[in-house]
Amino acid sequence: MACICEVKGRYVSMRAFYKKHMNVIINIALLAATLAIVFIAIKLIIPYFLPFLLGLILAVVMEPVVKIFLKLKMPRASATGMAMLVTVGSCW
Repeated sequence: MACICEVKGRYVSMRAFYKKHMNVIINIALLAATLAIVFIAIKLIIPYFLPFLLGLILAVVMEPVVKIFLKLKMPRASATGMAMLVTVGSCW
């Protein structure tokens, strides 16, 4: 007994339906598999990647403060240390 489904008001066999729409079915399955792999990879990578991301954010936030201290003729190392104290102190 063949399975029958209705498509646009006419009945076609399921085999003909799948044969006609196989590319769409494969693309949706590949999209779902790709999204699952990306989600799992992100869950596994975040603990290793997070310190670098936080360091980048901290550097971007501190750059204007460092420039202010450099205009006051402070050495770069001292300006960076003071900017770290100001930035971390303002977050506390």
